[in-house]
Amino acid sequence: MPRKRDRIERSSRLRALLDDPWRKLASLGLAVLLWLYLDSQVSQSESLLVKLRHDAPSADLRNVRDAFVSLRVDTERFTLLGFENVDEPGATIEEVTLELSGARRAMTEFLASPAFTVRVAPTADEAPPAIEFGADDVKPLDPRHADLVVGMNPSRVRARLAANIERNIALDANKIEVVAPDVPGFLDRLQWDDVAFEPASVKVRGPDHIVHEFERGERRPFRFDPKAPPADAQAVSESLELAPWAAGVRLEPEAVVMRITLRAPTQNVVLTDVRVELVGAQRENYRLEKDRVDVPILAYDRLWNILPTQPALLREWIDRNWVIVAQLPPDPGVEGTIEDQKLVFWRSEIRESDWRMTVTPTIRYVQKTKNP
Repeated sequence: MPRKRDRIERSSRLRALLDDPWRKLASLGLAVLLWLYLDSQVSQSESLLVKLRHDAPSADLRNVRDAFVSLRVDTERFTLLGFENVDEPGATIEEVTLELSGARRAMTEFLASPAFTVRVAPTADEAPPAIEFGADDVKPLDPRHADLVVGMNPSRVRARLAANIERNIALDANKIEVVAPDVPGFLDRLQWDDVAFEPASVKVRGPDHIVHEFERGERRPFRFDPKAPPADAQAVSESLELAPWAAGVRLEPEAVVMRITLRAPTQNVVLTDVRVELVGAQRENYRLEKDRVDVPILAYDRLWNILPTQPALLREWIDRNWVIVAQLPPDPGVEGTIEDQKLVFWRSEIRESDWRMTVTPTIRYVQKTKNP
């Protein structure tokens, strides 16, 4: 009988619990919370393809979009040249696959902003210096998820470094590559004898092989890419950019401004009947087929301003001031065409930079006939 009474009492309590709606709701809530807790503790594994970078990542993980591994490098001492698979020397890589494992809740939270960092010091006894790291060295930026990384493919990665050197480099026009805007005649207006830089020199820090290129000057490390100037502009200024091959260096100061004076817009002029003078060791044995030629030129402001406007005066001015010096080749043969020729203006106030020949005239010579 006691057993029957116990069963009746338990059934009564259960009916009372189920008949009370508040008790039903509380029971359901507790069940949901228990299920969520147990679900969050279930282990989850993921493979994540991440990019390799060498910049210092932002502490604000809300800005993280693409998964990446950031290698901390002392940029004062080293420049990162690239990453390679340790098991395949020379095989450059830009990405690795990380194997992650952890509680589902932690994984879901982390994968919303998947950012990692590597803090390994360069090997001091290796030349060139390098940083080698594996999965144990890759840590999530958020320390709450420090134990999620369990593997990496490839298993070891080497970051190739170059030791930096530092030099002071004086700026000059020979170090500048000009990217001309889409303006007809713009390059012809640049006065390379009137260029200014602010500052006049920069401190260049980077790999020795790149910095030495700055010093030698065989390649132009800077690009000048000005915007199209107004027609009446007298000069253009723009911050210099590093050429792609020089992108591994740092400048101090970072901003370098170049200013170059502009000539007034050019004018097309044809110098008619310019006298040709033949020079060379054998010039007495040869004559020109034509001793006067027409020479098309672009005249800049200084020359344009002194051009006579009346045709008669213009012909006299050309005859008095202009000549083409034609150099006879060392082995002239019977006849030929002069390749080495130079247009000369006799008056000293006009310089060669005040005009440019647009078409090289054809100047032919023939051997003189000997008298019998």
